[in-house]
Amino acid sequence: GDLIILNGDTVLSKWKTTNGHLFSRIYKKSEFMEHYKTSKIAQHPNNIVDIALLLGNDYHPNIRNVGKVAVLKDGGLIDQLVAASDREEWVAKELGTHKNAPDKFAEDYEAARRYLLHAPVFEKCATTGNVSIVPLTPLPEGVNDLESFLQLDYNRDAAVTPDQYEEVYHVQNIVPLTGKPLEEERGPHYSADENSNVATDETLPLFARLDFSEVPIEAQPVLCMKHWLLSRGIKSLQNDSRPIIERNVRWAQANNKPVLPPSIKCLMGKYDGFEALEARIGNDKFDTWDRDYFTLAQLVAAVSDSYMEDKLNGALPGMRGRALLLLEGGNINPRSIVCCNVTSKIDNSPCVLMRCEALSSKRSVIHTVHAVFEAKEGGDFMSSPVSTCSCEDGSLFCSHMIAFLLLLGLVQRSDSQEEFERCYDVSPALTQAEPVLIENLHALDNFNRQQAQAKRQAEKKRKHSN
Repeated sequence: GDLIILNGDTVLSKWKTTNGHLFSRIYKKSEFMEHYKTSKIAQHPNNIVDIALLLGNDYHPNIRNVGKVAVLKDGGLIDQLVAASDREEWVAKELGTHKNAPDKFAEDYEAARRYLLHAPVFEKCATTGNVSIVPLTPLPEGVNDLESFLQLDYNRDAAVTPDQYEEVYHVQNIVPLTGKPLEEERGPHYSADENSNVATDETLPLFARLDFSEVPIEAQPVLCMKHWLLSRGIKSLQNDSRPIIERNVRWAQANNKPVLPPSIKCLMGKYDGFEALEARIGNDKFDTWDRDYFTLAQLVAAVSDSYMEDKLNGALPGMRGRALLLLEGGNINPRSIVCCNVTSKIDNSPCVLMRCEALSSKRSVIHTVHAVFEAKEGGDFMSSPVSTCSCEDGSLFCSHMIAFLLLLGLVQRSDSQEEFERCYDVSPALTQAEPVLIENLHALDNFNRQQAQAKRQAEKKRKHSN
């Protein structure tokens, strides 16, 4: 989420690698604002930084027992902050004196806020190609020195040359916002330079046209170069290093490899889970996405065998068998389930939405299930067009939707969400697609080394004893 906090408008998210192919999705902040007009983020777009700081993040801790409900509810902390005539005074008085507030809360809050709004970033000079340090957004009136304003010690006159640019250039993945398919953002169109045999009204594959004179190969993100190569029929392996990717790009340039005809299509479903839904305020924690699906599972209708038989009347033949295989194979990821309050655009009825990731039974593709229930005790499942899946059969009762309902029935029979997630084995293909802290990868690496070392020492002792 840092990318949105730091004034980003568009986020490119790398999606799952499938059979050597890379897929991506684009998420636009403006579309999120349009979808969730009633959210506090959309109501206070100029105070996204304040919302992030009140909720707590890597730049500033939150106040214990002051969570998202206290911050985002109507009349909550963010509403009070926006309405305050003097923001700094309000933070010091209302938050700095809170019994659970960390030491120097108000002072650290202002320092973190200054940084998130005016962080030092790199700007490339169009004339010299050098990259210098500038503030992310213009400094307040009367402030000229970024270094003293942020109270950071760095060389504000520092600049790097284009061949050093890749050391500071990075691409960051974030949690999806609206999940709009990448197809809607693709362009530009083919030209005779790319492929003279393709009509000029055809859309180029993603990143098929990169300006290496503007941003040199050494500065291009690896993801962009992999797509550039793929559009020319050169597939990159998942573990290919950056030097290998750069060498392949130079080879393709030297041999004038043309862009292939538009046979590469981005991975997406036909149906959008929010086509028939809009956000709803229920004055509870589900006004924003929340992971407590166990609470909603106990609220809605019990998913029993008889309930499923009644619902499966409209399902395609064989769907239940495929759904059982999906469930038994761990192809439904309960850790990906998030819930929120919504309203059906069909009849304006209040509903609750559960969103979940499901692994395809035939391909290593992750689909998104949107299951909608009536927002009441024993609320009934609402089928298509309200509930959808991103697969090809998303408008019907697909196997992913059936598998999710069966999983929900298991949740309803469990004592707690934690117990269910501990007992249900998720397919490794799903867990590998989840973002993890780099520290966790190092920890596993260290553990494996320690295990190997202990095994060698035990083997050595055994030989000596013999």
